[in-house]
Amino acid sequence: MSDLFGLWPHQDKGVCEIQEAWRLGIKSVCFQLSTGGGKSRIIRTIVDMHAISGKVIYVIAHRERLVKQLSDELTDAGIKHGIIQSGRPYLKYRVQVCSIQTLANRIDKLSYPELIIIDEAHHVKANNYVKVIDAWPDALILGVTATPQRLDGKPLNDIFDKLIIGPPMRDLIDKNYLSDYDYFAPDTVDLSGVHHQAGEYKSSEILERVDKRSIIGSAVEHYKLHADHEPAIACCVSIAHAEHVAEQFREAGYKALAVHSKMSGVDEAINGLKDGSLEILCQCELLGEGVDIKGAVCLIGLRPTESLVIFLQQTGRVLRYVKGKRAIILDHVGNWERHGLPDDERKWSLSGAIKKDMGISKLKRCPDCLHPVPTVTRVCEYCGHQWTETANIINRIPEEKSGVLINVKDRAQKNNLVIEIARSAKTLKEAIEIAKSHGVVHTQAYNIWTGILKNKC
Repeated sequence: MSDLFGLWPHQDKGVCEIQEAWRLGIKSVCFQLSTGGGKSRIIRTIVDMHAISGKVIYVIAHRERLVKQLSDELTDAGIKHGIIQSGRPYLKYRVQVCSIQTLANRIDKLSYPELIIIDEAHHVKANNYVKVIDAWPDALILGVTATPQRLDGKPLNDIFDKLIIGPPMRDLIDKNYLSDYDYFAPDTVDLSGVHHQAGEYKSSEILERVDKRSIIGSAVEHYKLHADHEPAIACCVSIAHAEHVAEQFREAGYKALAVHSKMSGVDEAINGLKDGSLEILCQCELLGEGVDIKGAVCLIGLRPTESLVIFLQQTGRVLRYVKGKRAIILDHVGNWERHGLPDDERKWSLSGAIKKDMGISKLKRCPDCLHPVPTVTRVCEYCGHQWTETANIINRIPEEKSGVLINVKDRAQKNNLVIEIARSAKTLKEAIEIAKSHGVVHTQAYNIWTGILKNKC
C-alpha cells in the first residue's frame, strides 16, 4: 500500500464518507467535488486502499485525455495497472484504467470486478456505462463528478444509491484550494427565438448571434482593459467561430490560436499558454473535462449555454489555484443570468435538476425604499412601488455604462451593503459600523446613507 498522507482535509473526509457508505451496505455512491478540488487524488486513494486486498478494480473514463491522467495518477502512487483502450495491449493486472468504449466492447473477455470507479459520472446514463453496470451488478460503484446533473435534467438515482457532497466552491476558494475571481458582464446577447436541441441552444442559431466582428471586437477591448496579455481561454460556439475570434485577437497584436478536436498539436498549444508563447486559446468543445491549465488567468465567455455543467466546466478552467493569482471571467453572452456565479451554493440532488441558492437572483431591490423583495413581486409591501415586467427583469441583471464591463461580484457586494444598511441602520454611525463589518471603508457608508438613503427615516 502506497503512502496515503498528503490528502487535503476535504479529500480525506470524502474518502472516509465513501468507505463508510460501502461499509453500511450502500453499493453505489456518487461523490461530488468542485472542479479543481482534487477528485483524481480521491480516486487514487480509494484504488490504493482496495488494491492491497487483491480486488479487481476498473477505473473508467470517457476521453483519452482522462484515461491518461488517471493512469498517470496511479503510476505516481506506485499502483501497478493496465490500460484497457483501443490499440493498447492487455496487461493482466487486477487494476485497470479503462476507456468506456473499449471496456463495453470487451465485457465478455474480462474478469468480474469488485469495484468500478467512474470519472465524470454525470455521463453515467450513456448506453456504454449502463451496459457495463448491468453486466456486473454485484460490483461496488463509485462515481465522481463536479456536477451530478444531466444536461436533460433527468435523475441519476436509478444508478446511484447515495450522493455525498463535497465542500462548496466558496470554501475551497477561501482556503486557497481554488483561486478567487472577478466576474464582469456586459449587456446580454439577444437569444430570443433561438431553438433548443437536446436541452441546449441550437449551435447553428446561436452562432449567428455571436460570430460577429462587433461582438468579438468587444471581447478584444475588454480583454485589453481587464486582463491585458494574461493567459486566457476563449470559449467559442464552433470551429469557425474560434478561428474568427483568434484572428481578431491577432489583428489586435495578441498571440492567439484556435484549437479544436480536428487539429493536431493541442497539447503543444496548451503548453504554449503555460510558457507564454501563446496568450489566448480560442477553443470549441475541447478544453472541458480533464484539462488542467493552472496558469490560465482569464476566461472569455463567447458561448451561451443553458447547461450548468458546461458553465461550471468553462469557469473552472481558470480557477485552478496558483499563489497570488486572481482569475478574471469576462462573460459576453449572459451565462451569469442563466446560472449565477461559479461559487453560488447549489443543492445537488440525484433526483434531477438542482435548485440554486443564488442571492442575486432570488431578490431584487426596490428603487424607491431599497428594501429587498422577491423577484416575482409586482407591488412593494413596504412603500407601494409598482414594477412593470420589463423593470422586473432589469433589476435582476448587472448594469453597464459606456460599454464597460461591470464587476458582478463588486456590484452584488454593494447591493448587499445597501440592503443591510437600509434594513438595520438607524444612524450614520450605525451605517459606518455595518460597512466596517463588510470590510468597506467608511466613506462608502457615508455615500450610501447621505446619497441613496437620505429619505430612509
